[in-house]
Amino acid sequence: PLILDKGFAMLPDKPMTGIAMMLGFCIVAPVGDAIAKLLGSSVPLGQVVFIRFAVQLLILLPLVLLTGRPLAMRGRTLWLAFVRTVLHVIGIAMMFTALKYLPLADAVAIAFVMPFIMLLLGHTVLGESVGPRRMAACAVGFVGTLMVIQPSFANVGAPALLPLAVAVIFALFMLV
Repeated sequence: PLILDKGFAMLPDKPMTGIAMMLGFCIVAPVGDAIAKLLGSSVPLGQVVFIRFAVQLLILLPLVLLTGRPLAMRGRTLWLAFVRTVLHVIGIAMMFTALKYLPLADAVAIAFVMPFIMLLLGHTVLGESVGPRRMAACAVGFVGTLMVIQPSFANVGAPALLPLAVAVIFALFMLV
């Protein structure tokens, strides 16, 4: 049954489903990055990105159908879904490009700056309250990311900044 909250129809919380999906993501995403790393030198970027999203469709479409959610969108929802899709495709393509130049662990470690960027965007764009401890943790985490970037930048140059751009794009994706 749907629950109305401030005029929005919401499904009841299902924490175990959310936990299971997050665990699934935490397994599938790194495997996808590893496959992209392996294919990156022999398969064109466009094909690798297409394969990645085709597999995503094969995994998620049955889940959406099982939940009974409608597939049709209109108006603002359709527009926001389009913007998120564009950001997602660009972010994945940039990550796969970064994997051509960087070790998988370095690229992922650099991209993990996304929560820090998300914190700053949430504060700046959405006006969310961010206390000094969170800001300090954000600064410490960002310094740690710079430590990872610095040797990678010395070895490969500007492509070491690609995962940082991925982090910004995924933070915008999450914000939308």
